[in-house]
Amino acid sequence: MNEKLSVQGVSLTFLDRTGGERPVLTKVDLALADGEFCSLIGPSGCGKSTLLSIIAGLIRPSRGRVWIDGREQRAVRSHTGYMFQKDTLVPWLTATQNVAMPLEIASTKDLTLAQRLLARVGLTGFERHYPRELSGGMRKRVQLARLLAQESDIWLMDEPFGALDMQTKLLIQEEFLRIWEPLRRSVLFVTHDLAEAITLSDRIVVMSARPGHIRASFQVDIPRPRDVSGVIGSHVFQELFQKVWAVLRSEITEL
Repeated sequence: MNEKLSVQGVSLTFLDRTGGERPVLTKVDLALADGEFCSLIGPSGCGKSTLLSIIAGLIRPSRGRVWIDGREQRAVRSHTGYMFQKDTLVPWLTATQNVAMPLEIASTKDLTLAQRLLARVGLTGFERHYPRELSGGMRKRVQLARLLAQESDIWLMDEPFGALDMQTKLLIQEEFLRIWEPLRRSVLFVTHDLAEAITLSDRIVVMSARPGHIRASFQVDIPRPRDVSGVIGSHVFQELFQKVWAVLRSEITEL
């Protein structure tokens, strides 16, 4: 597969209130193939979300470079989709209007397309509902439809399902795989949930404790298309879980 994303020697240092340096990331090297689903996992505060913001062009690194499709990125990139853990729906807009926002920004507002995308994520009949009228799982589906509306070739996803209860999360994971697998967008997916990382990913990258750097990488050799419940009960899942957890646990205990 062709390389879609390349992070080369990225480091980031903040100044604290006393004027001292506080390193967040140090010499991060990471590559993402075209069509690859890669999950990023690590201790809290290790810089996973910060790394996504650097790739998206929202933060400039202190050192290092980010390349997408062979071009160095120096600003926010329009063809990079970003989905946050926090509910980012506009409360005074309907589901359709929320999904249509990226289309409007691109001067191609199309409410019919927005409604088709809502149907694609299983929200037929809820097009005119406001966020307050939707459950947590439904709001995540609206956010996913809005991500699809951006027609991005790279999806940066920062714990997008982290706030959901377990039952809803499993249902959303199933829905997400159903949508993603035919499209095969390149995905960098931040999560604290190791089971979620194994279930969704082609590869899992473990980051160290702060200052964050790449600690280890594991291939997920589970065929696609995947059934969420089938994956969790498999021998491959259990074996990989133990291997990744051993590395992750060593980083957590050092905090």
